Order: sequence, then C-alpha cells, then structure tokens
Amino acid sequence: MGVFSWLQNRLLPVVSSDDGAAAQPVESSAAPGASKSPPAALPTRKPVQRRPSIGALDRPELLQAELAADERELAERLAQRVAQGRFELPRLAPTSSAAIALAERPSVEIKQLVETISHDPLLTSEMLRVANSAMYSTQNPAGTLQQAVMRIGLRSVHGVALTAAVRSSIGNHEGVRVYSEEVWRQSQSAARIARALGVALGFEAEEAHVIGLLHDVGKIVVLDLIESETRGGARLSSACVAQCLFRLHETAGAALAKAWRLPEALASVAGRHHDFQGNSSHPRQAALAYLAQELDLRLSIGDDEGLQALEASPAFEVLGAPEELRAELVHHGRHVWESAEEALGSQHSS
Repeated sequence: MGVFSWLQNRLLPVVSSDDGAAAQPVESSAAPGASKSPPAALPTRKPVQRRPSIGALDRPELLQAELAADERELAERLAQRVAQGRFELPRLAPTSSAAIALAERPSVEIKQLVETISHDPLLTSEMLRVANSAMYSTQNPAGTLQQAVMRIGLRSVHGVALTAAVRSSIGNHEGVRVYSEEVWRQSQSAARIARALGVALGFEAEEAHVIGLLHDVGKIVVLDLIESETRGGARLSSACVAQCLFRLHETAGAALAKAWRLPEALASVAGRHHDFQGNSSHPRQAALAYLAQELDLRLSIGDDEGLQALEASPAFEVLGAPEELRAELVHHGRHVWESAEEALGSQHSS
C-alpha cells in the first residue's frame, strides 16, 4: 500500500461549518486506486472568499506590535487578576453540564440522557443537526432526539454538548463581539483540522475534535475580563486584545477547565499547548492542538512558506508521525480548512 493510500484509509475526511450547514466529505481528485507520493511543495493556495472578520488574532504583526501606554497598563492589570485568580468563570448551562456528565457514564440509560437534553431547545436542535449532517446521515433522517442520540453515540453527544457550551459562553461577550466571533471561528477550525489529522495519528475522532475545540477555551475568560475592564472593549486596538488573549489564555484555560470539570487531558491541553514539549502529562494531545492551531493561522493569513515549514515542526515528532507522511498531513489539513472556508464564504455571499 502506498503512502497516500494508507493516509486516505486512516483519515476522517469530513469538515463541517459552524453555522449549522451540513458537513461535506472531502474528495480526492485522483482516480480510485491511483498512487500518489507526498508533494515536494504545497501548490499555490487558492483565494478563499471569507466572511468579514477581524482576522486571525495570533498573527505576528498583532502580537509584536507596540502598545500605547494605557493599553500596557490594562494588559498588566489583567495579568495580575489572572495570576491572582481574581476573575469570575463562566458556568456551564445546567442542561449541558448534566448531559456531559451522563454521556461520560459507561452504562447510562439513553432514555435518561434524552430526557435531560430535551429540556434545552438549542441543545436539542444541535443534536438533530449533527445527527442529520453528512457525517452521520443515512437515507432515513433522525426525526426525534432519541434517534439523534442513538445515531451519533455517547462520545459525540459529549462533544456536541461541549460545543454548545463553548458557543454559548463566547456569545455572551457583546462588547467585544468582533473578537468573540474570531475566537469562535478559530476554535471551530482547529476542531475540524484536529479531527481530520488526529484519526491518522491514532486519536479517536471525537477526542481529537474536542481537543481542537477546547484548547483555547481560556480566551473566553480573557474576553470577559477585557469587557469588564473596558466597559465593552471600547477604544482598544486589535493588537492589545490579541496580546492579552495570547499572554493569558493558558492560565485562564486551566482554571476554566477545572471549574467545568473537564477530563484531565483536556484541562492539561487548555493549560499548556504552545509549549507542548513541556506538557509532561499529555504531550501528544497538546502537540495536536498546537499543530491544528498553527495550520489554521498559516492558512488564515496566507502564509504558504510558514505552512510548508510546519512539516518540520517538533509537533510531528511528539505525535510520532512518519516523516514521509508529514507533507501529506499538512496538505490534507489545508484541504479541510479550504473546504470549510469556501462553504462559509458561499453562504455569506448568497
């Protein structure tokens, strides 16, 4: 079996949008059975029509920009509050919290789980949407919540409930909405990329998806702090917001993961993923989160050189990815990202 064929058999080539559109399978342009070798270089990236956005908040020009004196003072106040734990943590909605707890039980009664979820109309609709997406859909659509839960399984119920909780928490930041929207976009994108690559690297699909989704969950806390300190984020530069998010989100993420009683692996990733090699308890999960985020960043800013450089990233070493597969994994990550961005762009222009 050739390298590309092995990779195709291991990958889960599915992307989904964050606005309720059905997931679409990623198809190869090669004929069935045709052999391909990993590309020596990534082809020129196609222009992607994106929705209006503040842009990637981790891009270098924002993180390296000089801040005004009042913004530096604000950044220090926020840093002190985070270091001292002087901040409120968003709470999981009771229904989401209960659904997550039930889904983690190995012998939960489906009837009990369905009854719990049914009290939340938004969570119910999300379960039905996912069950009827291209990822799970059959000729017979799931018309009831019980059918949806049975179709997607407990691990996916757990992931859908967490996704709904994160989206609800991010959506509460009215004063910094433009930044909240980018944080949500990036979380969804990292989840899609992590899912697509994680399966090829030995992760379960749902585990990889949630790692990508929640690795930056601490940004929810930082956005709340920024909003409260500035009465809605007024007159802040994008560079100030970006630097505060980058500097503080891991510490805040560890605290939020503990408050939400997330599994230890997810809490570890939320607290330390940029220095994935220094994450002694869950380095592979942290490396997957880092790789997914870096792929999204390089693709978002059109950095093809940086994208190709990821093939030599230590993250692949930690993940145990064979050298001959790394270019193909990066290429597939781009395919997943572009497919989702094109779908979202088409919906925005229609």
